[in-house]
Amino acid sequence: MVFRVAPGGRSILHSFGASFPVLRPTSMRTAKLSILACLTICNPTINAQITGLSSAPGGSEIVAFFSGTVTLQDGTRPPASVLIQQVCDGRLTATAWTDTGGRFSFMLGGRGSAPVATDTAYDPAMPAYFDRSTRGSNQYGNPIASLAHNCEIQAVLPGFRSDRVGVAVRTSLDNNRIGTIVLHPVTKAEALTVSATTLQAPVRARKACDKGMADMKAGKWRAAVANFNKSVAIYPTYALAWYELGLAFKAQSDAAGAVDAWKHSLASDGHYVTPYQELCALAYQNGDWNDLAEYSHNWILLNAEDFPAAYLYNAFAATNLHHLSDAEAMAREGLRIDKDHKYPRLSFLLGFVLLKRQQYAESAKYLRAYLQMVPGATDAAAVREQIARLDQASAMASSADGPPKP
Repeated sequence: MVFRVAPGGRSILHSFGASFPVLRPTSMRTAKLSILACLTICNPTINAQITGLSSAPGGSEIVAFFSGTVTLQDGTRPPASVLIQQVCDGRLTATAWTDTGGRFSFMLGGRGSAPVATDTAYDPAMPAYFDRSTRGSNQYGNPIASLAHNCEIQAVLPGFRSDRVGVAVRTSLDNNRIGTIVLHPVTKAEALTVSATTLQAPVRARKACDKGMADMKAGKWRAAVANFNKSVAIYPTYALAWYELGLAFKAQSDAAGAVDAWKHSLASDGHYVTPYQELCALAYQNGDWNDLAEYSHNWILLNAEDFPAAYLYNAFAATNLHHLSDAEAMAREGLRIDKDHKYPRLSFLLGFVLLKRQQYAESAKYLRAYLQMVPGATDAAAVREQIARLDQASAMASSADGPPKP
């Protein structure tokens, strides 16, 4: 839906939001999302209820509201919150999260359309939120259409690939269809990202969990904690509720509470992989290398073929614990299964480990591979300097050996 918001107007629509780790975008199919778009001038009564959008010349600003649904291939709702991303001219932007019913909504075009925070442990390198100017016509002759030109929407959930859905903004009222994004399972990792306890949870426990997730979207962390605690009190082995409770504690910088909740989640369902992702990220952040080694090892034991991030974390732990042979083995195995090169740091880390082991030529090889994947990395200049030193050391070693004597 599209609105023109007057100066000082406040938006009463908010994106669904929750904290759920991002692993990686996956390949997609393309579909088409048709969304009702209407143009409205907000009156003074509405303006008193609506938040934070800047004024455009002429006394108003155009913003567009979108909503849709995410389902699994079999038509059931996703087992947890799903990240909604915009893909605009090849750029990825975190836009919203689904609620537990798979529904989402978001806004384009105003300062209220802020990006969703993502888990930096997976280094998604999201660009700034798409906020294209709507202050005038463009070659398309319609400022509303410019909000979403060349944009598609996709859903991100580990173990699934998503349809891509084109955003079609219309100014007529003749089409009120809301699109559905379908997630298709891609690997056996699917079973590990869904807790069987979710399907078994009593209605009251699920309702309390839903309320907790709604509280998190509104930034009401204490209320979220209370509702998640209520949920697990009703159903003590509710792995998803324990996991979300950990996220609520994490948002309040309560690391001990978060770790305890995630461990309860794993105790409730030992095949639920998602808590390991958060435990590894927190252990890495805090430099708890023994914990990181344990968590990442257990993660690998659950599925050794679908989670390169587990090998990256394990290699980091082994490096910092000075177990260089183990670090090399883990980095090489991570590179083997990271067929789409989603984790360039595996090459960087392997290059670093090989440098420590004085294997200079091979170290330079992997550091070059790292730069090929992320030429604009913040440490690119330092890595190039290191490669130059490695090349010099290799040349000196070859010269010292010299040709065989007659």
